Amino acid sequence: MRNFHTFFHRTRFIRRYLPCAVLIYFCGMPTVFAALTPVTVQLKWSHQFQFAGYYMAKELGLYEKAGLDVTLKPASPGLSVVDEVTRGQAEFGVGTSDLIYHRAQGKPVVVLGVIFQHSPQALISRYQNTPATLQDISTQTLMLEPHAADLWALFRDEGLNIGKLNIEKHAFSVQPFIDDQIYSMSIYTTDEPFLLNQQGVQYQIFHPRSRGIDFYGDNFFTTDALINDKPELVKAFRDATLKGWDYALQHVEQTINVIQTHYDAQHSREHLRFEAQEMSKLIRPDLVEIGYMNSGRWQHIADTFLRSGILTEKPDLNALLFQTRQPETPFYRSTVFIIFSLLTLILLAFALYLILGRRNLKAEIERRKAAENDLAHSLDQLVATKEEKQTFLDMISHEYRTPLAIIQNSCSILEQQIDGKITNSQAKFNAIEKAIKRLVALIETIPGKKRKFENDDNVSGVFYGLNDSVNAARIIYKNPFDVHRCVDDEIYINTSPEILATCLDNIISNAAKYSDGQEVTINTTLDERNIYVSVSDNGKGIAPEEQAHIFERYYRGKNTDPKQSMGLGLYLVKLYTESAGGTVSLESTVAVGTKVTLSFPYFNDENL
Repeated sequence: MRNFHTFFHRTRFIRRYLPCAVLIYFCGMPTVFAALTPVTVQLKWSHQFQFAGYYMAKELGLYEKAGLDVTLKPASPGLSVVDEVTRGQAEFGVGTSDLIYHRAQGKPVVVLGVIFQHSPQALISRYQNTPATLQDISTQTLMLEPHAADLWALFRDEGLNIGKLNIEKHAFSVQPFIDDQIYSMSIYTTDEPFLLNQQGVQYQIFHPRSRGIDFYGDNFFTTDALINDKPELVKAFRDATLKGWDYALQHVEQTINVIQTHYDAQHSREHLRFEAQEMSKLIRPDLVEIGYMNSGRWQHIADTFLRSGILTEKPDLNALLFQTRQPETPFYRSTVFIIFSLLTLILLAFALYLILGRRNLKAEIERRKAAENDLAHSLDQLVATKEEKQTFLDMISHEYRTPLAIIQNSCSILEQQIDGKITNSQAKFNAIEKAIKRLVALIETIPGKKRKFENDDNVSGVFYGLNDSVNAARIIYKNPFDVHRCVDDEIYINTSPEILATCLDNIISNAAKYSDGQEVTINTTLDERNIYVSVSDNGKGIAPEEQAHIFERYYRGKNTDPKQSMGLGLYLVKLYTESAGGTVSLESTVAVGTKVTLSFPYFNDENL
């Protein structure tokens, strides 16, 4: 190695020829900044949320980043998406599970990915006094779209003679059904039911899934020729499309805005929102990765076609599914490129090793030594800090117990002396004694362990802590509070009365402290799952920019007196509430007032 270093420094071989090698390598690579390639996507219906992923991939510039100038072309009545793509009128198309039939018929279609894990295809008929059957429908006029593969399979399974069905071309509208011009029609459960329900039309629906026919819904596809000639383009389109779908399903309202602004969508905003909600149930993005398709599922669809007589022989699924295919790349081109790239990369790596290796090694050794020293110092400081903290907590706990015990005993003696004589004083002594007990209970959790917020197996009634805190507040603060309750006496929450009282005391204290005239209202409400305790005031309110930080530790608002607040009260409220499985929220308007709401899951005698 030493001899080679000598050769390197004497001849300067690598420094002389390295720039040339890099230049040759990058000149041999395809340019990244090529012009956008125009492609057309043939949709299978008019513009609506059904094609949301393609809209958002275009809107977000995902197609453009992939080097594509994409045109989204809506369908028209009678149009065959498969024919449009295979004849070269479009590079990509939106299809259904009937692509397996077209592939078996010799059409070179290839499925790139599945969007709908379950088909929304269904059949509706006029509502009668008695339920209609598929045999009844077969004698009437049907309006079917050309891609209803699962409906064809349903008809075959039910023994219907497809050749004798009275089928009309789909009008892309439910109006013929509403006007009683047809008896039955194919629909998407994500679309037409909204219009029918809106107009009060009664109908009966037949789901293929209820009869064991569970096909994939919408997918997107291309041809063998495009995959073989331009595999990079196909992959770029597929990746951008799936990203567009992922974004669209997570940003429904934004997607609806795009559809209504840039596309000639005939649906209302409520209709598009209904479509998005129903589509999510069939796409299942929470369970299945968008675009995923399983060869076993496709085999099940093929078997259904064979059983129904739609197919007469098994199709070649490897040719149909993109994930099982490899694009045909000329052998010589790929081999030369790989060898050339490997040699160039080896030269680059070896040169960088010689130039930077020794210097990097020395720097790494120095960094590690410094890191070891810093780590040892930090560990020593951490041990010392923990010991000091524990000592401090032990001292605080010890020093607080003695005066609290004296105060508690004194209150008990005074309470016995005035027993029954002075009602107002008796109530005040009760409030003081309960506050002392709660403080003692909190101090008991400090030494020797972390603070314990949750109760192990004990549940305590919410009225215990709430009434305690409210009654204490009525005595401590000058003005009375309005209290509104609508809580069952048999409602419980899984927390201690001390923790609940601490939360309410902090909130009530803040409300009384910063309210004009100390007008404070306490409300308790509940719904099917949670109990809500809210404290409202008519104070100065909290500015919007401060509300996001109000529950942070040591945070104090601009209008807060530093002598009256350490910035821990609302932080402890949030900490205690969440430890009991609850939540805390805040609503505030400047110059109007503030409302703080605690929410806890509750229990009653039936579910304890």
